Parts: sequence; structure tokens; C-alpha cells
Amino acid sequence: MKTKRLASIIETLEPRLAPAGTVLLTTAGGVLTITGDPLGNTIRIAELSSGTSWNIVDHFGTGTLFSLNGAAPVASVIFPSALSIKATLNGGDDTLRLQGIDLGGTLNVLGNDGADFISLFDTKVFGAATLDTGNGADTVSQEQAIFMSTYSLKTGTGIDTVSFLGGVAVFGRGLTVDLGSDSNFFSVSADELNVFGNVNVTAAGGVGAAQDLVFGSADGFVSGSVTLKTVLGDASFKINSDVDDFLTVTGGVLLQSAAGTDVFTLAGTVRIGTALNFLAGAGTNSVNSVSLAAMKLGSLTYTGGANDDNFNLRGTDVFIAGNVTINGLAGTNSFEIITTRFNSTGSLLYTGGDGTDTFNIRSTESNIGGQFNFKGGNGSNTASFQPTEGRLGSFAYTGGTGSDNAAIGNIGGFSNQIRLLGNVSMMTGAGSSIINVYDSIFLGTFTASSMVGVGGSDFFDVNDSTFMGAVNLSLLGDANAFVDINNVNAHSTVKIGTGGGSDTVKLDTDFFNPGTKSIFSGAVTILLGAGDDTFNAGEFGPVANVGCDFNASLLVDGGLGADTANFIAATFGNTFLIPITAAHRPGVETFN
Repeated sequence: MKTKRLASIIETLEPRLAPAGTVLLTTAGGVLTITGDPLGNTIRIAELSSGTSWNIVDHFGTGTLFSLNGAAPVASVIFPSALSIKATLNGGDDTLRLQGIDLGGTLNVLGNDGADFISLFDTKVFGAATLDTGNGADTVSQEQAIFMSTYSLKTGTGIDTVSFLGGVAVFGRGLTVDLGSDSNFFSVSADELNVFGNVNVTAAGGVGAAQDLVFGSADGFVSGSVTLKTVLGDASFKINSDVDDFLTVTGGVLLQSAAGTDVFTLAGTVRIGTALNFLAGAGTNSVNSVSLAAMKLGSLTYTGGANDDNFNLRGTDVFIAGNVTINGLAGTNSFEIITTRFNSTGSLLYTGGDGTDTFNIRSTESNIGGQFNFKGGNGSNTASFQPTEGRLGSFAYTGGTGSDNAAIGNIGGFSNQIRLLGNVSMMTGAGSSIINVYDSIFLGTFTASSMVGVGGSDFFDVNDSTFMGAVNLSLLGDANAFVDINNVNAHSTVKIGTGGGSDTVKLDTDFFNPGTKSIFSGAVTILLGAGDDTFNAGEFGPVANVGCDFNASLLVDGGLGADTANFIAATFGNTFLIPITAAHRPGVETFN
């Protein structure tokens, strides 16, 4: 992970510094007490090579003097090392730098108002560390810092910058940061990070404010949970910054934003023992994982806001032990899983709101042990399971009042051996409906239903698939329904019903891509309903590898209207175990 060096931060601060007065120092009971004046004091405390003494000097040479235990003020003071430090910087733009310090006790810093700069370099604190910079545009920089007990930081009102840079960072009992209001930048980007306890970072923000929160490491470990939270304004969250970063969190991770434009970024390798939870506020929200290498989670939850949400999950290898739960809410919502491998032993649960909802799984390999359950809201809805190879426990699609598009397998023919282990249910709403099934094996039942109204379109297209359980299609709206089934092997019953429009049902008629003949081992029932309908099985010719083998009964009921059926003549390439008679084609006015 690339980090900004402390020296460059200091260089940017030098022009704002003004000469400042006298700092009072007292030592008693192993505690060094530092009291600044209202001016801008610059203080550096460094441990001498002896390891038993400290040297305090003016860090930037701006004229700050030091009075130790009531002595006359001087530019430099050397005295025996203390166990603890208590610093009250008071007003002014103050600087406090600890360099190479080992504190066996506690560290307590109170900055008060002013643009303060606090730097901890190569410093160890064995007791509690409590820092409060006060109001103002403050900067807190920690590099190669080790905190063996609790760490608490509060920055107050102002545009603040808090960073934990390169080297090793250790937090023995967790990390708590309150960034206060206004815009803030927080970054943990140490080369090696170890946190034993929870991480809690909160930014109050404000109207027009923006938060930038980064938590990651080239080699990071958190024995606890991580919470990054903003209260008001736009926000950017990053878990890791580079593709080579590696972060392990034994507990959960919560990324919570408020109303505004929010961007969540996942990078490198991320391992989370329990839940990764995105709680996005109202506004335009997005999850970016272009630089994600691999991820392993206990579960994943995303809750969007009232506007648009865009979630793209990428990476080489993603494994989720539990459920994936997505609540899209209102707006245009798009969720796509495009990984090399995506595996989950739980279920995928999506609930949309008013607007356009899309959830597509297009990994090269995807195995989901539970159910893919999609519930679209009012508006246009799309859900697909389209890996090149994959397994899915079961699939349930429920549409709303708008258009629906559900797909299993890739329409371009790129899918191979998709297996559905349980039942499949697709229920679309009153809007136009498109259901596509390709290159799949269904071990359970397959049920699809629609109620598309007049003027809409209702399509059901199946290619190169095997159905072990019963198939039941009910396209009962008044729209013109179109059913096209090719190259299938149906081991159980097949029932297809249409509604009041001019409907077309075709079984293995594709002479452009003949493939293999369709085999129907169970009873086939076609109920065409009202309207002038057409039923075709096979293609006139006959055409090699086009047509159907009906190894059980076939019933074609034309219902009301002027109906046509083309399937009986030998020229269509069909075979019938049970000869077709008039009783097998009631209500069909024209037949061939």
C-alpha cells in the first residue's frame, strides 16, 4: 500500500505557522504536563539515544520557549523520561510531535480551538491514549505507532485529517474516532495493522460536507468488528485501497452513510468473519469493486436509499457462507455479480421498490446452495442467473406492475451445465414479460405465470434444457403470448395455458439451429384459451433433428376463437406413442 510520508504533511503546514510564546512543563509522579498559551506553539518531544531522557524543542523553529517546573523559559529542555503525558495546548494553531517515545503510562492531549497538528512517530503508548483536538482544521498523523490499550480520538468542528501511515500500527484494545462536523478525511493505511478490539469511526458531517473514510492495510488483522459511519453529507468509504492489500476482520463490518452521494469501494483481499453490511442513505449510491481480488464473508447485506443504487461485485474468488440480502428500495437499482468464481452456501434475497430493479449473476462459475429469490417492485424488473457453469438451490421470481425480464442461462449460448436443484417459480405482473431459459437442467418443478394486459408482450423462450419435474406455464393475460420451446428433454408432465390474445405455442420448430429433437416423456397439455391461436410442433419438411417425440399423451385444446394446429402430419417430424384423434384436439378449427 502506498502511503503519504509524514515529511510531506509537515511541509504543507509550515507556511501557516506563526511565532508563538511559552509552553509550561511540569513533571510530577511520572507525568509530564504540558500547558500551551493562546499563541501557536510548536512542540517536539524526542527520546534521546540513552533511552532514559527526553528532549523538548521548538519543532519548526518559530520561537516557542519552554519553562520546566517554573524555570526560566529556554529553547530546549532535557529531562528524565516520564511514564505519561498530559498536554493542554489551548488556543492557537499548535503542533505537538512525539518522536521515538515509549510511554509506559497514558497519553492525554487536548488541543482546544485552532488548527492543530498532532504527530506520533515511532511511538508506543502502553496505557490509554485519549486525543481531543478541539474545533478547527486539525491534522492527526500517526506513523509506526503502537497503542497497547484503548485509543480514542475526537476532532470536533472543522475540516480534519486523520491518518495512520506506513510501518506497523497496533491497537491493543480497539480504536474509536469521532471526526465531528464538517468535511473530514480518515485513513488507516499502515503496512501492517493489528487491532485487538472493535473499530468505530463516526463523522457527523454537515450540509455540503464530504467524508472520505479509508480502512485497510497491506497486511491487516482486526480481532473484532469495524464500523465506519457518516451522519450527514456525501461520503466515500474504502475497505483496502490497492489490489494487493489484505484485510481480515473476525467480526462484522458496517459501512453506514446518510443522505447524499455515497461511494463504497472494496479492494484487495477482504475476509470478514460475520456480516458485511452496507447501510446507504437516500441519494445516489454505488459499490465499486474493480480492484477486488478475493473476498470471504459470513453474509452480505445491502440496504439502499430512496434514489439510485448501483452495486457491482467483481473479483477472482468470492465466497459467502450465509445469505446475501439486498433491499433496493425506490429508484433505479442495479446489482451485478461478475466474478470469476462466486459461491454461497446461503440464499440470495432481493427486494426492490418503485422504479427499475436489476439483479444479474454473470460469474464464470457460480454455486449457490440456497434460493435466488427476487421480488421486484412497481416498475421494470430484471433478474438473471447466467454463469458459464453453475448450480442453484432454487429460483423464485416475483414481478410488480411494470415489465419483467427473467433469465436462467445465457441467451448467447455461452452457458454450460447450469443445474437447478430445487423448484423454479416465475410470476410476472401485468406489464410485458420475457422469460428465457437456456442450457439448464431442472431437477425440481418449473412453474411460470403471467397476466400481461392488452398491448403488452408475453414471451417464453426455452432452449437446450432438461426438466426432471413437472412444467406448468400459465400465460393467462389478454396480451398476445408467444411460447417457443426447442431442444428440450421433459421427463414429467408439461402443461401450457394461454389467455385471451392471439397466442402462439411452438414446440421444437427451430430449423435454423436444429440441435436435437425434443423429447416429452410425460403427458403434454396445451390449453390455448380465447382468441385466434396457433400451435406448431416440428417443422414442415421434415427437417433433420427438428420435431418432437411425444412418449405419452398429447392434448391440444383450442378454446374459443379460430385456432390452428400444425403437428399431426408426418411431414412435421413428430412421433406419437398414442395416436392423435379428434378427442386430442378439441376446439381446433384448422389442423395439419
